[in-house]
Amino acid sequence: MPAAPKPENEAERLDALWSYDLLDTKQEPAFDAISALAADICDIPIALVSLVDANRQWFKASCGLPGVSSTPRDLAFCAHAILQSDILVVPDATKDARFADNPLVTGELGIRFYAGVPLITADGMPLGTLCVIDQRPKTLDKQQLRRLRLLGDTLVGLIEARVRRSRSDARQLGLLDAALAQAQHRATQLHGLVDFAKLAAAASSGDEVLSFALETALRVCAADDGFVVIRTDGVWRVCRVHGALAITRGEEVTSVSRSDPALHDLEIKTGMSATIATVGDDEPIASLVIFKPPGAITSTDSALLELIALQSRWAWEAAVNKADSRVCPTWA
Repeated sequence: MPAAPKPENEAERLDALWSYDLLDTKQEPAFDAISALAADICDIPIALVSLVDANRQWFKASCGLPGVSSTPRDLAFCAHAILQSDILVVPDATKDARFADNPLVTGELGIRFYAGVPLITADGMPLGTLCVIDQRPKTLDKQQLRRLRLLGDTLVGLIEARVRRSRSDARQLGLLDAALAQAQHRATQLHGLVDFAKLAAAASSGDEVLSFALETALRVCAADDGFVVIRTDGVWRVCRVHGALAITRGEEVTSVSRSDPALHDLEIKTGMSATIATVGDDEPIASLVIFKPPGAITSTDSALLELIALQSRWAWEAAVNKADSRVCPTWA
């Protein structure tokens, strides 16, 4: 069994990994939430946040693999994944020469499928992976791969926010406490996405899926300083409004799209900016929009909204198939 070669910048990579002070630390809810969401999105029993150390891979978070905190680096699929700039996908490890005789494949764990997103810092250093593992051969569709990449990006941001806090001096303590609070809020957001995935998967109609999507977008993206609207069947409807704009849920908004003049008028009246995600690509089912005060919308908000939209598409189609009727939601 060939072990993965070491990266050319291995010494610098290890220095970077150790500088983050993540190895052998306690469980943290934010990391656990990301691994749980990765497993749910990919419909896979095992998901790990793996850090590749000099002689081992150590799991900062583990979903579906209790009692295992590390494995030798020579056996680690993740040691191969950190050599790439994008996801490493192994559909069937028994048919891949790199892994076919690996004890993690031939032994009790019986790995067959693996997909790992390298966690690459802003300085270009791969620390480890966010990976999902199954004991059956499998593939992931484009949407699942896209969501996995988004979660990987979120995880890198969480790691870098965490280390910024630990390195700051007393003069920065107030700002860094706020950053930690933001990281904890991120964990809450991710838990909200896990809950949404479960609710949406059990939904009995497309309308119910989009109702869950609307409430989830409000809870995990807009919080107390914004509101969310959704468009279905050409009609815009409001979930919650803050401030002076007197629109209640269920009343129509004439338009909520950056290309529509009415959105421009709405932004002027409320003094808010917007970010938009579409449920479905080729045949859009609905559009979700977050409104927040100027400058308050972050790249994380946009990424989370995109995840909600992608999950909504999958769940909406599943709900329609359950009902054996592909009827466009009316939101009556």
